[in-house]
Amino acid sequence: MKPLKTVSDLVADPQNANRGTARGRAVLETSVRRYGFGRSVLADKYGRVIAGNKTVEAATSIGQNPDVIVVESTGDQLVVVQRTDLDLDDPRAKELAVADNRTAELGLDWNTQELQRMEEDGGADLKQFWRVEEWEKLIAAATAAGPPPEEVPGMALQPFEEYNYLMVVCKNSQDWQGLCDQLHIVKESVVLGGARKVGLGRVISGERLLEALCKSSSLPGNGSTSSARTRSPSSRARPSASPKAKRTPTEP
Repeated sequence: MKPLKTVSDLVADPQNANRGTARGRAVLETSVRRYGFGRSVLADKYGRVIAGNKTVEAATSIGQNPDVIVVESTGDQLVVVQRTDLDLDDPRAKELAVADNRTAELGLDWNTQELQRMEEDGGADLKQFWRVEEWEKLIAAATAAGPPPEEVPGMALQPFEEYNYLMVVCKNSQDWQGLCDQLHIVKESVVLGGARKVGLGRVISGERLLEALCKSSSLPGNGSTSSARTRSPSSRARPSASPKAKRTPTEP
């Protein structure tokens, strides 16, 4: 038995068949920040995670390494996590109940190659969890889609001495993912100094940003994007003197 004291003592399942999704991770991280941990994590006798890999990842990604309470079990008893700070009649408890199910729904992306490997090499009987037509449809869809895009770490920002820039601070991972979706910020490949760099396209076109802002319902009166397309690259919107007043960018 491996002694477990903190989350860092747990070992992620290297053959986890759930790849997870960016949105699922964002919602899970937000849930952990707001409501704390709800479900328990299941590990084997060596500390390798059987269920709850994404919860462990979320705790690590937001910089937490909390102590763990280990309940030894052979599966004959049901382990109950009793939150002494929650009451089911409270809004936070209801939100946590929905978040628990919603994160599982959003964060599921089956790695069919891993599922098949578990059956062929590991001797696991996984087809019992799917109907025959469901399993065939799952495998066929994955085959038609081809291999998933390679996961690469985001490239660290470099100083841009000759460019003006705007820093946007997101309060949580869910807001960041929503911003990426709205502005179409995706992993991109560029060549710098003869080396290929792959990472999130954090530097975006000012014209494209203005178009996205003009289309947003948060800026009433900007029903057309023509002004954004014809605007000079050097033009910019100036904040109004009154925080209550809203102004739209004007032509120079």
